Amino acid sequence: MYFVRNTSKIDGNGGCMTKTPEWLSQCRGELVALRKQQDALYQRLMNPPPDMKAGSLSLQYKRCGKATCKCMRAENPEKHGPYYYLITHKSGKTVLRYVKNQEDREAIQRYEAYESQIKEYQALQKKMIELFTSIQERRSHGR
Repeated sequence: MYFVRNTSKIDGNGGCMTKTPEWLSQCRGELVALRKQQDALYQRLMNPPPDMKAGSLSLQYKRCGKATCKCMRAENPEKHGPYYYLITHKSGKTVLRYVKNQEDREAIQRYEAYESQIKEYQALQKKMIELFTSIQERRSHGR
């Protein structure tokens, strides 16, 4: 996995030229703020937590199947659990693997948090591209 940093030339004015209309000034402020968020997030992503396990953590409660067990009652069954499963995908199929210990659960949770940060970085990048595109379109139309 790799990250593409925004390599657009950004001057001290956040990529905006001088003598800009008010809307461009607002865009500049937003771009500067987005860039700061992006830089902070980029630093966190480049220093990932150690010992991550790829996948999602699923919490499940189950029935044992014994006819006399409380989990088999028709009304208000008390299922056994919680049981934690690591969910991954292999060859187009969903694979569940039982996670026995707390350390493994924490490693999976670290991965989920890291993956969430990647998505946040991508969303910031998309916003910045949309702003740059908007600025370019307005400039090309002489506005």
